[in-house]
Amino acid sequence: MSIKANKEALIDSIQDGISVVAGNPPEGLGDVYQQLTEEFQALGICNYILDLDTDAFYRNLLFSVYAWRFYLRKCQEKGIEENIFSSLSRTETLFDAIVCQRLDLVAELDQLSPKAWSPKGEYQENYYYYAFVYGYVLNRPPEELKKLAEELEACVEGNGARHQLCVAISEGDKKLFRESFDELMDAKTEEGKRDPIGSLTLRPGSNLSVEGTAWLLLAKRAGISVKNTYTLCPQPLLDKLAKKPDDADIFLELEKDFKL
Repeated sequence: MSIKANKEALIDSIQDGISVVAGNPPEGLGDVYQQLTEEFQALGICNYILDLDTDAFYRNLLFSVYAWRFYLRKCQEKGIEENIFSSLSRTETLFDAIVCQRLDLVAELDQLSPKAWSPKGEYQENYYYYAFVYGYVLNRPPEELKKLAEELEACVEGNGARHQLCVAISEGDKKLFRESFDELMDAKTEEGKRDPIGSLTLRPGSNLSVEGTAWLLLAKRAGISVKNTYTLCPQPLLDKLAKKPDDADIFLELEKDFKL
């Protein structure tokens, strides 16, 4: 499927997903909301790849975050605690919010998310990885970050790239960061070579990595420069990314219109 056809299919699928959530209580539709976050992110990538449209890229990443924030908030309001879909690492909306440079949204997602590993909803290493990134972005104490990095290390086989990135950025180790980021990008490139039939999100993600872009923005904030350029994290995009005014939150509008 071409990126243009992929974009058109994503728009149709997102419209279908929104029609489903518009008429039903959010807390019972975790799979639909998760899919919406993935598809909004993929649509943003398509917009950038096809038209170099940074604004549309940014806007769709925001919509991804808005979708997940709404779902988590509704679960919290209903007192739903045992829910595999609300697991901390279930979606990439953390990285969407970082790329949008919306630390306020990172804080909201953190506040709404579970504070413990969900064995039925996520891998343990993913939980500690996300917990570390949340903690780092939100300036949690160094001893807390060190403990999370140690917990992550205990979960991975060897010293995985993501664990090493966490160690590198917390310690300001520029050499380790560059080596680990190269390793992560190599792994992402290999993942992108898979193209399962029916996937609307994998092909866009094989052209641009939101997770990688988020790490480069965090590295810049930490004073770590990366000498290489990366196909999955285009430098022109990084140069143009900046916090922008809010777009209308379509999920709050749905809540009002349909009394969700």
